[in-house]
Amino acid sequence: MDIRRRAQFRDTGPFIGTEELRQSHVFRLLSGQEKFDDERDAGDGDPVVPEAAQANPIYDAEIAALCQQWELSQAERQQKQKHIQDLTEKVVNGMARKQWVAICKAPRKLPRFSAWTKQQQRFVVDMMARYWATGVPTNPPLADRRDVTRFMKLLSEMRAEQQEFLNFAKEVNLTQVQRYNYINEFIDKYIHLRMTNKIRHTLRTYPTAYEPVTMLPLAPPVGAPPVFAAVSAPLELGRVPICVMPHLKTYTDVKRQTSFLELMFPTGDVCPKAPNDSHFTPRDGTYLYKMPVSSDPNVSLLSAQQEFDVVTSPSALKTLLDNSAPAWDRQWELPVTVRIVPGTQPGTHRKVVFVDKPLPPRSMNCLERNTRGHKHTVRILVCKRVFGDEPADYSIWEEQYMKRKKAYEARLLRKAENRQKEMERQQRKKKKKNKKRKVKPAQCGEADASDPPEKRRRLESGEQPDPEIRVDADRDGGDSSGKDSSDDEGLQIDCAGQEDKEGGQTEEEEEGGQMEEGEGGLMVVEEGGPKKEEGQKNEDLPREDAKECAQEENSSAATGGVDSTLNSSTAPAKADADDTARPSASGGGEVASGCDPTTPKDTAPPPASPPEPGEVREGAGAAAAGSAAGGKDGDPYLHPPPGLNVHYRVWQLGKLRLLLRATTHAMRETKNAGLVRYSVHAKVAYQPAYGIEVMTRPEVISQWLDCLLRPNSRVVRVHLDPISQMVLAAEERSFSQLTEEFAKYDTGFKPPYGLQVLESVLVELTQQPPGQYLLSHDSRSGAFVRLSRASAPDGGSLKLQFPVSPVRTLLDSPRCLGLDPSILTPYNTRYGRVPATFHYRDTVELGEGGWKEHWAKQKEQGITRKKKKKNKSGKQPTDAPPAEAD
Repeated sequence: MDIRRRAQFRDTGPFIGTEELRQSHVFRLLSGQEKFDDERDAGDGDPVVPEAAQANPIYDAEIAALCQQWELSQAERQQKQKHIQDLTEKVVNGMARKQWVAICKAPRKLPRFSAWTKQQQRFVVDMMARYWATGVPTNPPLADRRDVTRFMKLLSEMRAEQQEFLNFAKEVNLTQVQRYNYINEFIDKYIHLRMTNKIRHTLRTYPTAYEPVTMLPLAPPVGAPPVFAAVSAPLELGRVPICVMPHLKTYTDVKRQTSFLELMFPTGDVCPKAPNDSHFTPRDGTYLYKMPVSSDPNVSLLSAQQEFDVVTSPSALKTLLDNSAPAWDRQWELPVTVRIVPGTQPGTHRKVVFVDKPLPPRSMNCLERNTRGHKHTVRILVCKRVFGDEPADYSIWEEQYMKRKKAYEARLLRKAENRQKEMERQQRKKKKKNKKRKVKPAQCGEADASDPPEKRRRLESGEQPDPEIRVDADRDGGDSSGKDSSDDEGLQIDCAGQEDKEGGQTEEEEEGGQMEEGEGGLMVVEEGGPKKEEGQKNEDLPREDAKECAQEENSSAATGGVDSTLNSSTAPAKADADDTARPSASGGGEVASGCDPTTPKDTAPPPASPPEPGEVREGAGAAAAGSAAGGKDGDPYLHPPPGLNVHYRVWQLGKLRLLLRATTHAMRETKNAGLVRYSVHAKVAYQPAYGIEVMTRPEVISQWLDCLLRPNSRVVRVHLDPISQMVLAAEERSFSQLTEEFAKYDTGFKPPYGLQVLESVLVELTQQPPGQYLLSHDSRSGAFVRLSRASAPDGGSLKLQFPVSPVRTLLDSPRCLGLDPSILTPYNTRYGRVPATFHYRDTVELGEGGWKEHWAKQKEQGITRKKKKKNKSGKQPTDAPPAEAD
């Protein structure tokens, strides 16, 4: 063998991949682990191999066989990697093809196929998705001009077919009145309880007898429309939830969210419960929740800082704006309070009008109940509330949120298991210690023959022994008559006095422990009280778990015993001065009962001062409730419950200044616009098999106003089926797109016209004397709104009469709403079908192999052919037209 070849193998290292080849004689010989028999060094560092070894043909044949085996293993490895890669691509492509989309069963099959091919409809759908947000350009670039021209031509030619499809869907919808009279059992029960409690609250809060004063016109005055602009944002409280848009790649419904309605939006006189709360917090003034603007204490504080004439909420403005001819049949009532409040300058006063939310209706049909119920279920689906003091991540998406949620639940489960194990370990340790330390009282009063005479005389005469008791270890082999047999540490309890100290101090005394007399004898107690063992927890846990448990115990001690990693709204803390603090888990400080968990342990909270006259505090408990609500020490404002928020903004409407109190549903960080606020709305779809229904006038006005009153905000519109509760589509709308929808859906509403009507009504209210009023409208008042003033309970010609709960009514005929051919659902994008068109005929181009070759290729791609079902007679059904996608 050539010596240079052997040196080359030695330098390149081992080249055989299997373990048995590494143990072969040739490999050890070439790698230097073994040497030739007559190998010697020539002096220049290179070994000299004898001619007999070089001429041995056995090694050359074995090396050639090993090299060939190595090449074969490499080829097999590459082939296996390629096979795995092909399988991966096949699975990914199969998952993409089998992506879930919402498909509802049509009540009636389509009468015919579309006149347009699959390729033409796919091209139109792709172009609609491309120009959905920006609109089709009038002067497109040269590269896109040809596609835009073709798109507009196809879209105009499809109008006739879309109109035929809309007429067909309208005929089918007239026969589906049972869908409009359907309501989910849990939604119906929730709305019943919510409206019942709202009626009770209305009768307790507002007067029931009114006297008509005047009629206010719902027509704009002559002149230019007023300017509606934002002035300032003086106050914003609470934490804004995270907006997580549903990706709709998997099955999505709101069935689970329906079960959380009572938890997130309670019907009773309580606040929403945080994840770590054991009970609901009553609405006793601790938090700002469902409180009318006329009773809001934050408005009283802002009146001394800001100049405004009217205080209201977005729901009251929506009620005043949604009135138009020729249908003046809407019935609504708005409570109004005119009050004199202190001005911004000392000694000055001014008149302020408070317009509260509209009163509950007397009757509701199933359509209105579904809309009210799913308004909250969709908010639970999209808006993820944030608790605690951790910074919120507003850039996450649905997949990231689900992963973090599962990890959080697993972490809580692990912490609960660790706490349970620690409690069991402490109980066993405590039982063992009590068993070792307890001594019968008779043992301390019996006389022993080995005792000194003076001691025996005192014990026999019944005199009390010396109060000082020592616990001596039997180190010098002394008397062990008083030794407990169950004591493994060899402790001896000696009832003698100061003279018996030869035994020395015990381990407990050296560590600072002392003896206390218990009910059943004597017990060793360490410094800090009999609960010192609580400070020794988590000593057998890992460092990270022990640290987490210690933090939870500190938080539990501060919040009154509620264990959780999130900040919660706890009950008002006790203000007794003699309350003792429980030692913390770390043993290095004490936490006072009722303190804020975010307060450092080494800093004592300031003592609560008595409230000053007129001072607004955060409910019962003052500082403790303020800390629980998230406010800082000394913050006079009333905060919303944990996880919720509220903001106050001053707006200029012509000559008036409005203070609006509103809530931000959620926020999300986008790449282009940064942090954006979102208002979440639900759109109940009663024709899900054929498409998405058009927007009504109240829905467009509500969403447009929500986007207007929250600058730099957008609207999330979620379409869902009320029967299956399945989410069909989710779209995002900007303020400019919502403004265009007034003309698109032919609502007849013009924003300048509505703002003029709003200004004229509010100006009339500011001219009324102080008192309580009621603005009401019904079909008899027509284009006017009735203004009535509260009178004595026995007087007044107008009485507020409400049933126990709104009467449930049924529709005689379905609502005549057409379909919107401009909205793309996941179904349209997946199958390439233009909205409001018939299904295309899916023609297959067969090759020479015919259908057999076609289905063989489909099977390779993961698509299998559905087998035809046999009739009861056992015969195959006759050939039917291709199945429709819907």
